[in-house]
This record gives sequence, structure tokens and C-alpha cells, in this order.
Amino acid sequence: MSFEFLKSEWGIELKPNGQTEIQSYAESTSQKHVKEYIKDSDIRKLGVISSLPKDLARSAPSSISPGKYLVQVIKIVDITQPARFQEDFEGGKWRLLNVEVTDGEQKFKAMEYVSVKNLGVHLPPGTKLLLWSTKEAPLNIRNAHLLLTPDTVEVLGGNVEKLVESWKASKEVETNRLLWRTEGIKKTDKEDAAPPWTDFDPKKAPRVGGRDNVIEAERAEWRKMGSAAHKEQASTAREDGPTRAEVGAFQNEGQVKSQVASSAFAAAPSGKGGKGKGKSKEDGGGGKRGRRGNDWDDGGGEEKRAPVLGSTLASFIKSKDGATADEALAAFPDKAADAGGDWDAAWDAGWGGGGGGWSGGGGGWSAG
Repeated sequence: MSFEFLKSEWGIELKPNGQTEIQSYAESTSQKHVKEYIKDSDIRKLGVISSLPKDLARSAPSSISPGKYLVQVIKIVDITQPARFQEDFEGGKWRLLNVEVTDGEQKFKAMEYVSVKNLGVHLPPGTKLLLWSTKEAPLNIRNAHLLLTPDTVEVLGGNVEKLVESWKASKEVETNRLLWRTEGIKKTDKEDAAPPWTDFDPKKAPRVGGRDNVIEAERAEWRKMGSAAHKEQASTAREDGPTRAEVGAFQNEGQVKSQVASSAFAAAPSGKGGKGKGKSKEDGGGGKRGRRGNDWDDGGGEEKRAPVLGSTLASFIKSKDGATADEALAAFPDKAADAGGDWDAAWDAGWGGGGGGWSGGGGGWSAG
């Protein structure tokens, strides 16, 4: 079967894959059935070679060579209408159609220069058009648009199922959206309609007093719940014992007395580094910072305790002549007896006199 007649009648040629498809799926290879199959197919996928000039979308003002050319509609709009309604309505005799078409290899636009009766926004995508160009009525190109007139275009028809289904679904969605915007809820499902209007009836309205009673009952319920929670918390606390801040926990304890031990003011043993130096690295630190960090454990000795009051004042006395603290204190009872047994007088005599003490001329801390 030869497909050469398509070149003279529609200005197209079929690629080998297109010829194989038609021979496999068309009813027959007659011209009539071949044309019908092409009209109902998407020529962008069938494999069609067009005789139209290339790059028509960027072509300079000119005229198409005389001949016939098959194209397929992509979209038709009436540009005299608002953008939202250009694909749905036409402006009657004042319309101006803008047609987007393809020849199977390229996409370009055509404009209704003179009203064409068979053209309209009702034509779905996939519709086939046959363009004519003759010497008497050439098909002109202006501003990358083909200028259509009744003498240069013929509507062949066709039905590409997939393109038509998509086009109808899109139109249905747009129609429902427009219907909702124009008439709103009146056109919605009756099961989801708005409730009927009811006039206000003061007799059926709830009374204020009754509402106050409800509020008071709710408050009483909350108070009851709060007191129960408080009781539960108190019982739990009693089971666990007295808290840390309760006074009763200290009632059975005696008065705390502070006692100073005689060893509290003993001089700390000097380190290896000499006076003014801290411990060496072997002792666990250096300088003042090293000593401060080991207040609780100085070289493995005993832990320092709080000062405790002792029975004597021997720890406060340091004699100049080398006598022990007990020997230095032995002299004080005699002087106290000379003063008449008065402890205060003896104290003054012992610490303020010239015998010795902090300020006396004898041995003591302040003695020269």
C-alpha cells in the first residue's frame, strides 16, 4: 500500500513507524480508512512529516507557498472575553479567535482574521484542520501568526479520545467552580444545605438564674475535688515522715554547743617548697591554689574539725623563755589569791600587769 496520496492531498508524509501502525490497526489500507485513522490519532505521536515551513513561530511577514497543509488543534480561545472565560464563551460577531495548532513537528499560532463559521471554542483538542494557500487567497503570516479566513481553512474534524476526555474533565471542573462562585451554596447537595432560619423566642431562651446555679454547682464540685486532693497529699506526707523544714523534728534535740579543741590552732606542717610556696607536683599541687584544694586532706593527715571549747587556755599562751603552756599558767592562781580571790581582779592582774601576757612587759605575743 502506498501513502503518497497524503502528500498531494494533505501535505504530509508518514514515517515508517506511522505506516506500520496504520497497516496494523486501521480497518483497511484504503484512502478513506487511512484518512479516518489519521484524523482520530494524535499526529504528534503518529510520526508525521509536514510540508509547512519550519520555525513558523519566528517567521518574518510572508506568505505560505501554495498547497494544502494538515494541522491539529491544541487550543482555541476567544481573546475578546475575560481570561477566565476565553475557552468557554464566544463574543458573537465581535469575537476574535486565537488558535494554537501543531503540524506534528512544531507548534505555532493562527488568528481568525476574518470570521470563519465552522471554527469556535467548542472544537476539542485533536480536531484536524486543513489549511489552504493559493495565489488568489494566500495564507499570510504576520507577527508569527497565520491569518485565517474562510478561504484558507477547512475543518476536517476527528476525535482523539485521550485529548477529548482530558478537555471535558477540565471544562467540568471549571464549570463547577464558576457555579459555586456565582450561586454559592444554593446549587450544592441538599443533604449539606444550611439549616432553616428560626426567629428568636425569649421564652425558649435559657434563664440567667438557672445559668448561675449551674456555675455555682461547678465551682462547688471543683472545691470538693481540690480539698480531696489536699487531704490525699497531707496523708502521703505523714506516711513519709516530717519534712525537712518542720520545727518538730528538732524538739528532742539539745542545744548545740561549740567547743574549741586545743589542736585547732596548731601550725600546719611546712611543705618541701619552703615558706610562701605551695605543695609540689608530687604533693598534689603548687602555690596557694594547691593548698586551698587540699584543705580537707593535707598530706594524708586527719580531717580538720570545727573549733571546740577546751577546759584550759593553754593553747592561747606562747611563752618567750621556752616554758610550756602549763608552767606559764601555774603562776596565775597565786596572783589571783593575792587579789582577794576575785577572779576578775586576778584576770586583770595576770594579763594587764608586768608579769606576762599579751600586752605585758614579760613574755607573751606582744612582748618585745
